[in-house]
Amino acid sequence: ITSLNPPKSTTAGIYPSWRSDAPFVHRPLEAANGKFYTTTARGGDLVYSDRGDFRSGGRLVELDPNNPDPYQAVKVLHRFDLINGATPLGGLIAVKGQFYGSTCVSAQTVDGVATPISNGVIYQFNPAATVNPYAVLHRFNGEDGACPRGELLKASNGKLYGVTSAGGLNDKGVIFELDIKQATPKYRVLYHFDGASGEAPFNTLVQSTADFNLYGTTIAGGI
Repeated sequence: ITSLNPPKSTTAGIYPSWRSDAPFVHRPLEAANGKFYTTTARGGDLVYSDRGDFRSGGRLVELDPNNPDPYQAVKVLHRFDLINGATPLGGLIAVKGQFYGSTCVSAQTVDGVATPISNGVIYQFNPAATVNPYAVLHRFNGEDGACPRGELLKASNGKLYGVTSAGGLNDKGVIFELDIKQATPKYRVLYHFDGASGEAPFNTLVQSTADFNLYGTTIAGGI
């Protein structure tokens, strides 16, 4: 993690990484408390078998830029495990003090053994909570999407929207909605990509201020 002073083109701070296989794949979130929050796609203490190798599921970390000690400025808040999601490939967003994000991998249990599958979860994290700050809001089952990427989008109606890079009726990804205004968040698939209309959306949706429609891109597909 680095910080830069643009007028001086000098590096203001370099914060250590714990492992070379723990990449940051998206931008950090600056919270109202002045601290930064982000996730690593891998790294951490918990490992699982994935196609014959071992990887760890990622971490959610906090960076305090006002702490002069770079080794104390970065704090691990959550270690992703396989059961409750692993490999977060999408960034965090903040809604009323709560963080929301997604992971690309989750677990399926066969004969009592948990193995990784590329479905993933949508989760909520409460940075102010000292007990059970992490909660799974939705578990993807493949048919309703798999391996979400990009950040979630909080739209003008207060609901969250996002995309999965795979899964759905055609296994080419979906656009989904999560209504977090309800006591139990309600998940709904809005669109199944079919290849001709694009497939494998990787990036975050945006909402137009002119027509309030959602716009996005895919990395493949078309006629």
